[in-house]
Amino acid sequence: MTLHRHALAVRAFGATHTGRVRTGNEDSFLMGDAVFAVADGMGGHQAGEIASDAALEPLRDIDLLDVTGPADIGDLLATAVREANTLVVERAAQDPQLEGMGTTLTAVAIREGQLHVAHVGDSRAYLLRDEEQISQLTTDHTLVERLVQEGRLSRDEAATHPQRNVITRAIGHESTVEIEVLPPITLRDGDQILLCSDGLSGPVTDERIASTLYSTPDGDEAVATLLAHANEAGGPDNITAVLVRVGARWAHATAATAATAATSDDTSASDDAGAKDTQQLATQPDEPPDSTARTDPSGTTGSDASPDARRQISIDTSPPTSDEPWATRLGRIGAARRADRTTDRTRRLPVARIAAALLVVLVLAGLLLGGGWLLLSRSYFVGAHEGVVAIYRGVPQPILGVSAARVVPTEITTTRIEEFPAFRQQSITDGLPAQSLDDARRIVEDLQSQLQQSQPSSDVGDPLIEPSESLRR
Repeated sequence: MTLHRHALAVRAFGATHTGRVRTGNEDSFLMGDAVFAVADGMGGHQAGEIASDAALEPLRDIDLLDVTGPADIGDLLATAVREANTLVVERAAQDPQLEGMGTTLTAVAIREGQLHVAHVGDSRAYLLRDEEQISQLTTDHTLVERLVQEGRLSRDEAATHPQRNVITRAIGHESTVEIEVLPPITLRDGDQILLCSDGLSGPVTDERIASTLYSTPDGDEAVATLLAHANEAGGPDNITAVLVRVGARWAHATAATAATAATSDDTSASDDAGAKDTQQLATQPDEPPDSTARTDPSGTTGSDASPDARRQISIDTSPPTSDEPWATRLGRIGAARRADRTTDRTRRLPVARIAAALLVVLVLAGLLLGGGWLLLSRSYFVGAHEGVVAIYRGVPQPILGVSAARVVPTEITTTRIEEFPAFRQQSITDGLPAQSLDDARRIVEDLQSQLQQSQPSSDVGDPLIEPSESLRR
């Protein structure tokens, strides 16, 4: 899709995939005319999907508007994120089954040749520029990233840390949220901006991401290949990527690819008269793209570099005092409303949602009736038991309303929950998932060590638990 009304030509491509472990997809993404975003929901399949989709609604609103005068696009994005937080908080309050849901949100806007970024959570924004290393523009709002910044963990240690899924900021967790807003970045012809959930950035290295994007002229193929790489690495989480390519270089590359494809189609027409090119802009394939015929070209060295200056904005999510729609008061961004935005919006089809919901019910029923005991015997988490830290066998969330956990009598500690900071008390009460009994014991040791040695820094929001791989399977 070529997007006009920009100082530089902009082309966007996006796709999402459930991965190889999860039964549902809690990710959502947006590809508008000027606004692009990725959201990674949490709180269980239905709740996470609702949270991530709701968080994109205010961004869709500002994308449907034209800029009529000078505007601070960064502040506009931050305001939209504020509204996203309000929506998720309100919907969780209205439905007890959605309590605790939340989502990451990484959004960018392109206006007059400049890139604006607003970010909450651990979904990432990357910039790829010729002859430069891949740059991670956003900073992960996670516990391990904070420990790395404080010099208490190395990057290698953070990659395998048992609490690497603990995030310190998320949409929907509190009535206010702290947003990371980057100063505008002037774009150049040939730039690539990649937004992705941690289902991609976790199992696939920055180096492999860069080599794929630099070596694949066709944007749809590039995105499909990234998803395939994540699935080849196990596909432990939902995978979502939005790729934005800037400048005439990519328009020419895509035109050349299309011409080659057209020639190939003409050549094979006599063999298969019914063959048609049905490549879609946004896809949710049932099976991962086949990349077995591809080789991994050597690419540039990855980097975690990010801009030196960022604005930290604490925003209030109280509802507006005026009855006028909030987006109307903000000025306008993007292009005029299109006649049909159905294909550009990434809301999942109702039929697909119903089918996914039925599938989840069937899977859960099977677990409860036929494999409940197996689940109880092989899964562990750290939680609260009569006011103290203890290890449980099973999973924290009930299955079809039935408890799926029981405390391990020999693993009840004397460490009292009330001795921890409020945010840590909540995370323990919610349950800290573990890969094994030994892993659960290491988590207990970490908690006891943290209690003795340090307190959370004051410059981050209240941490919460993003369901780990073992919990969300």
